Amino acid sequence: MRPLSCLSVAAAMTARKAFLLLACAWTIALAAPVSSAAAASAATDGQGASRTVVLVTASWHRADHLNLAFRGVDVLTPTLDDLARRGVLFGDASTVAPSPRAAAAALMTGRPPPVTGVYDEETRLGDAAQTLAERFEAAGWFTCASLGERPLGEASGLLQGFQRSDAPSDVRRREARDVVQRALALLDEADGRDVFLWVHLGDAAWPHDPPQALLDDAYEPRDDPRDPRLKLPMPFLRALPLPYADITDRNWPWCRYKACIRALDAALAPLFETPRVLSGVTAYVGLQGMALGQSGLFYKAFGTAPEIAEVPLLVSAPDAPRGVRDPRPASVLDVGVTLLARAGLPVDGFPGRDLFAKGERDGDRFMLSEHAVSASLARGDLQLVIPLQPRKLPFLTDKRNMHQAMLFDVAADPLLEHDLLAPGDGDVVAEPRELGQRGLAMLTDLVTWLRVEPLEGWAEPGEPDPDEEALRAELGYAGRPLATLRPPWRPDGCPICRALKPR
Repeated sequence: MRPLSCLSVAAAMTARKAFLLLACAWTIALAAPVSSAAAASAATDGQGASRTVVLVTASWHRADHLNLAFRGVDVLTPTLDDLARRGVLFGDASTVAPSPRAAAAALMTGRPPPVTGVYDEETRLGDAAQTLAERFEAAGWFTCASLGERPLGEASGLLQGFQRSDAPSDVRRREARDVVQRALALLDEADGRDVFLWVHLGDAAWPHDPPQALLDDAYEPRDDPRDPRLKLPMPFLRALPLPYADITDRNWPWCRYKACIRALDAALAPLFETPRVLSGVTAYVGLQGMALGQSGLFYKAFGTAPEIAEVPLLVSAPDAPRGVRDPRPASVLDVGVTLLARAGLPVDGFPGRDLFAKGERDGDRFMLSEHAVSASLARGDLQLVIPLQPRKLPFLTDKRNMHQAMLFDVAADPLLEHDLLAPGDGDVVAEPRELGQRGLAMLTDLVTWLRVEPLEGWAEPGEPDPDEEALRAELGYAGRPLATLRPPWRPDGCPICRALKPR
């Protein structure tokens, strides 16, 4: 049997520290942003051809499942590795929502879920939203999209600004190879015009069904994943979906996931090797990670833990450094304005930070969970989590009151298992003063982030996807706990809220 593919928590933290040291040692000073005219010239293929910007997003791709991430996971990703060598790997990138649709809406608008009003799969981005594709379209570019998941298709509202799109309507998901072939056809259709192409892949989503050859390479065929001698204590395997309830080898689920990542990476090769793409601007970003046994959860992105928040982010551009590892904090909210700048287009009014600009970046990591069940703020070595619904959260063993703050030391407790504010009685609400000065400042900033008024017309009620609902039920989600379009922060006379003075 092959050794466990993912490191223990202690080893993983050691690997992460080593990665950060290497990142600091290897990072070079980024060049100052070039002018719009220079960037526009740099985005051509050197022969006067039109400009090309390709954005590839992927659901459920964890940051540690990238070979050059150096996070202790033995996964092969040669295509993405090559992209990193041609550009910049942002080693501390994060998402703002565990829902693919909510994260994609944030990326396409540069605005977080409390502002867009989209924080689940049942809400669509409204026509009033101002999107990245509309910016490219207004500049005269040919805008097109090839998507592999139905929830991000026509019903999502994410395709506004795209002149041509190809997304599944009869199936929930298309394989990456099919998505890439359709993307190549759209590039051909561009016929020499400036083109902005969005490609979305969902191959890392559960259920994991990788090609058998890749699975055999990741997991020894002679091994028995149901070997009774490997039976592990609860709750590690308790969270596996029913079809896998009799699995006893904790390595088996990881291997299937790794094989899916390898398949996704291989499928991207024909696109990334296209001359027009090679000479243009290319970005790859994960929309959210996935729990693979952490806190007793499998195949879920329910909550705000690091394995869900951290995502891979790589950008290659003619005017960008090559082979650089940037350890500064980055967010999916920064991708849109970065691509506009690399394309030489005006960025005025589009939110976010140009990831290639010099200087330090704020390291605060805000996140709103699906259906606005909880929200979190990670700052330094601490992560503050607050329930936004009076219900039990999946990663906790006890029910928490609405707005009852939880504080975790991520460095010492990366799985968020030990709440520093855990009360002796589950019915006791932790007062804000118990957080201490630093924790209270975090709580105030998180509430301020949540209290913003959603932009009018940016979110609309959508139609539930029956297949999506069935899949989510199989993964353990008990329906929709929140009506769509309801603000995430509702004080309702909460004693904690009365003690706060949001900025």
